[in-house]
Amino acid sequence: MKKHITAILIGLLAIGLLQAAHFVPAWHGQAPYLGMNFLIRSAFVNGSPLVPGDEIAIFDGDLLVGATVMDKVTIEENGLSFVTVSMEGGDVPGSATVGHFVKFKVWVQATNTEYSYPEMSVWFDTIEGEYYTTFSTQGTSTIKRLQYDTPSSDTDITVGPNVFAPVPLNYPDAHLSITSLGAYYSPVPVPAYYPNFVTTAGDIRVIYIEEPPIGVGFTGTAPDVYSQFHWYIDPGTTGITTYPGYPITIRIDTTNLPGFIDCSELKVYKRTIHGTPFFEECTTTWTDPYLDVSITSFSEFILAGPSSSTLPVELSSFTATLTVNNYVSLNWVTQSETGVIGFKVYRSVEQDLSGAEVISPLIEATNTSTAQSYVYVDTELNQDGTYYYWLENTDLDGSNDFYGPIAVNYAITNGNQNPPVILFDGISSIYPNPFNPTTNISFGLKSRADVDISIYNLRGQLVKRLLSGNREAGVHRAIWDGTMESGAVCSSGIYLVKMSLGNRSFTQRVMLMK
Repeated sequence: MKKHITAILIGLLAIGLLQAAHFVPAWHGQAPYLGMNFLIRSAFVNGSPLVPGDEIAIFDGDLLVGATVMDKVTIEENGLSFVTVSMEGGDVPGSATVGHFVKFKVWVQATNTEYSYPEMSVWFDTIEGEYYTTFSTQGTSTIKRLQYDTPSSDTDITVGPNVFAPVPLNYPDAHLSITSLGAYYSPVPVPAYYPNFVTTAGDIRVIYIEEPPIGVGFTGTAPDVYSQFHWYIDPGTTGITTYPGYPITIRIDTTNLPGFIDCSELKVYKRTIHGTPFFEECTTTWTDPYLDVSITSFSEFILAGPSSSTLPVELSSFTATLTVNNYVSLNWVTQSETGVIGFKVYRSVEQDLSGAEVISPLIEATNTSTAQSYVYVDTELNQDGTYYYWLENTDLDGSNDFYGPIAVNYAITNGNQNPPVILFDGISSIYPNPFNPTTNISFGLKSRADVDISIYNLRGQLVKRLLSGNREAGVHRAIWDGTMESGAVCSSGIYLVKMSLGNRSFTQRVMLMK
């Protein structure tokens, strides 16, 4: 028994040594007898995992009740960070209250920046089919993932107390408006229900994030596809009461929403906690081009529907040009991608796909709802003639689509004969991608210029400068071996390759995998 008690005390001392310096709960140093444990398996900010020195804190409302400092990088959901909160109450300050909702914040040491719920998604894991989302004495809650993505639009509208809110509340950058706030039963002796009556003041925030939601699950039959963007509506302290016949209603303008070609069959789905399953279908009405949805509370929302409502890839262009080195540069732009594994380029001397050969490796898709540019350079032509190119995209469900062909009239340079050359500025290709241990970065210049090629992490921090100086017009190459300026090896993850050219810059993503 003494050995077990000693082990527990050592464990508590270890927890104390890992206590955060930025987030310090009032009970720090007392090692509460009654506590609740949180096991956090991964945490990300804008795609980058937290690193040693960063901190995770747990709050009960505005009260800090527990925190820890990271001692390792958790980039997979099998990682583990441990946070204890006090449930003592009484004479122990900084204690949580049983039944209150658990809120999270993270602090990134490098930028001295805090990130918090509800902008941050929290994926509570299930234990015997239940989510432990509230504080309990001597309980344990497992968090599969904390993930913060910078909102594309984050707007709030202030509503005063004891007033009839002037609806609609318009959030144009988030593509929606709140057209009704429900009803409140009047305390005065008038037997009527008053729509849009607000009891307490507050800001009604709409957070629109152009990144896929995490921890997606559905109650009942799952739809075929769902949006690669999502909303979270936070009423804050605004007091709103719904009543049968007077729900909260939201209107979503689908005019400029990416990823869908037919919105008439879409439904709106919601879940209470930003990041935690399961989504449930809301009552939705289609009035072209609007989706009107009735709800009883604010929460996280996505759009979902049949596969016929979306194209996995919305391709806006597929073109070919000749580079200064007389290579064929294939360029394509997607406006949105959903469930795409990647792309391959095919080539043939005949205008017939059946005889074409694959000339590229799999070029990984980004699966974002914003426009993405891709380049592949064919360096293997050695005969004059007309060549035809196709682009294939392969989806997660095993299906594929082809685009093209596009034709290129090619001539080998000899004597004074020069091919019709089209110069370009920018990054032409990164190969291989993903890579380990090295990758080749090809870039072009229309004319002689000063150019800088550097690697950044997703926080915008410089990882390594590959080259900086004056270069002739043409196609050039830089090599990155996956190390930092110091020579230390970078961790697995996504990095940004940035080409700076005067007041312009070109950026592409690259993935290091170990």
